[in-house]
Amino acid sequence: MTAAGRAAALAATAVMILALYIAAESLPPVVLAAAMMPSFLAISLVFVASGRDREPVIAAIAMVASGGAFAALPASYLSAQAGAAVPSAPAWLVPLIEEIAKLFVLVLLAYLLPRRPSRRNGALRGALVGFGFTIVENTQYLLLAAVMGGSDAMLRAVYLRGAVGGLHHALFAATSGVGLAMRQAGGNAWVSVAALAWAGLQHVAWNAVAAPLVGDRLCGAATAGAACQIPPAPLDAYVTVPLVTAVALAPGAAVLFGLLRRQR
Repeated sequence: MTAAGRAAALAATAVMILALYIAAESLPPVVLAAAMMPSFLAISLVFVASGRDREPVIAAIAMVASGGAFAALPASYLSAQAGAAVPSAPAWLVPLIEEIAKLFVLVLLAYLLPRRPSRRNGALRGALVGFGFTIVENTQYLLLAAVMGGSDAMLRAVYLRGAVGGLHHALFAATSGVGLAMRQAGGNAWVSVAALAWAGLQHVAWNAVAAPLVGDRLCGAATAGAACQIPPAPLDAYVTVPLVTAVALAPGAAVLFGLLRRQR
């Protein structure tokens, strides 16, 4: 089977699984569209900016869909089980589960859709997987917001989780993608392991520090990352939340760009 054929088969399988998930959860079209739009805009920008490392469109679709079907859905189930067994799991165990799930998809892509490894392509693949993960995860949060607070709460959630907080999964997975690509290219194994570990550490820091600041202190969420219970003040929504997000993601972005600049 050609590379295009494998990509089409993978995309079709992942989309079918996602369709079953949408049907099983009875997701309203408005929630699905609201979860997809911010990530699709970001995907378009990343895809256009990727230049010579750009993936074929069908392969990019397969990567985004796989991030949702083969990373987000299993991670959601495993995270729920971990949360029930370990009260502190959302702060440290859940982010590790999610990063391992995204890494699994990246390894799967390296096997099914191989290409000459480069750090930039690894970052692109990781970002696409991360955006797919974000879309599926946000369907859950937006549905919760719509049920508990109506359309106003859902629109706030689109802004907070889609526009302001919609990049963290892509950033963390892009770092893992770079680490995997470095190892595939025969680079220093310890540097690759460090990149993978950094992705997990970033996510733990996000869940343990940034998410509680955004959720608990700014909009009264019951748990870190859950739907807002009260409307945030304009200063919090448009200044504090973006600032907290930027500060939390800045170290990871700096490391990622540093790794990409060092590519020979």
